[in-house]
Amino acid sequence: MAFLPTTNAFGVPNTDQILSSQAMKHLFDMLRSDYEYIIVDLSPLAPVVDVRATTDLIDFYVFVVEWGATTI
Repeated sequence: MAFLPTTNAFGVPNTDQILSSQAMKHLFDMLRSDYEYIIVDLSPLAPVVDVRATTDLIDFYVFVVEWGATTI
Protein backbone atom coordinates (compact mmCIF):
# COMPACT_ATOMS: atom_id res chain seq x y z
CA MET A 1 0.00 0.00 0.00
CA ALA A 2 1.19 3.49 -0.79
CA PHE A 3 -0.28 6.81 0.23
CA LEU A 4 0.08 9.93 -1.90
CA PRO A 5 -1.19 12.89 0.14
CA THR A 6 -2.11 16.10 -1.61
CA THR A 7 -2.97 19.06 0.54
CA ASN A 8 -2.70 22.78 0.22
CA ALA A 9 -3.60 25.18 3.00
CA PHE A 10 -4.35 27.97 0.52
CA GLY A 11 -6.55 26.04 -1.89
CA VAL A 12 -5.79 25.47 -5.54
CA PRO A 13 -7.76 27.29 -8.24
CA ASN A 14 -9.00 25.26 -11.20
CA THR A 15 -8.52 21.85 -9.63
CA ASP A 16 -10.80 20.39 -12.30
CA GLN A 17 -8.22 21.37 -14.91
CA ILE A 18 -5.47 19.67 -12.91
CA LEU A 19 -7.52 16.49 -12.48
CA SER A 20 -8.39 16.31 -16.17
CA SER A 21 -4.87 17.15 -17.37
CA GLN A 22 -2.63 14.93 -19.47
CA ALA A 23 -0.12 14.81 -16.59
CA MET A 24 -2.78 13.34 -14.27
CA LYS A 25 -3.69 10.74 -16.90
CA HIS A 26 -0.02 9.81 -17.16
CA LEU A 27 0.22 9.49 -13.35
CA PHE A 28 -2.80 7.17 -13.28
CA ASP A 29 -1.35 5.08 -16.11
CA MET A 30 1.86 4.66 -14.13
CA LEU A 31 -0.05 3.79 -10.95
CA ARG A 32 -2.16 1.22 -12.79
CA SER A 33 0.97 -0.59 -13.91
CA ASP A 34 2.11 -0.98 -10.27
CA TYR A 35 -1.13 -1.33 -8.29
CA GLU A 36 -4.20 -3.51 -8.58
CA TYR A 37 -6.47 -0.93 -6.94
CA ILE A 38 -6.20 2.86 -6.79
CA ILE A 39 -8.48 4.55 -4.27
CA VAL A 40 -9.05 8.26 -4.70
CA ASP A 41 -10.81 10.36 -2.07
CA LEU A 42 -12.52 13.23 -3.86
CA SER A 43 -14.64 16.16 -2.79
CA PRO A 44 -18.45 15.86 -2.70
CA LEU A 45 -20.05 15.52 -6.11
CA ALA A 46 -22.61 18.32 -6.05
CA PRO A 47 -20.81 21.54 -5.04
CA VAL A 48 -17.66 21.22 -7.18
CA VAL A 49 -16.79 19.95 -10.63
CA ASP A 50 -13.68 17.99 -9.54
CA VAL A 51 -15.37 14.61 -9.51
CA ARG A 52 -16.80 15.10 -12.98
CA ALA A 53 -13.33 16.00 -14.27
CA THR A 54 -12.07 12.53 -13.28
CA THR A 55 -14.49 10.48 -15.38
CA ASP A 56 -11.72 9.50 -17.80
CA LEU A 57 -9.46 8.39 -14.92
CA ILE A 58 -11.77 6.59 -12.52
CA ASP A 59 -13.29 3.19 -13.32
CA PHE A 60 -15.87 3.13 -10.50
CA TYR A 61 -17.27 5.55 -7.93
CA VAL A 62 -18.54 4.71 -4.46
CA PHE A 63 -21.01 7.18 -3.01
CA VAL A 64 -20.99 7.46 0.76
CA VAL A 65 -24.17 8.80 2.34
CA GLU A 66 -25.38 9.20 5.90
CA TRP A 67 -28.63 7.39 6.58
CA GLY A 68 -31.40 9.85 7.49
CA ALA A 69 -29.23 12.88 6.73
CA THR A 70 -28.90 12.75 2.96
CA THR A 71 -31.96 14.24 1.28
CA ILE A 72 -31.59 12.53 -2.11
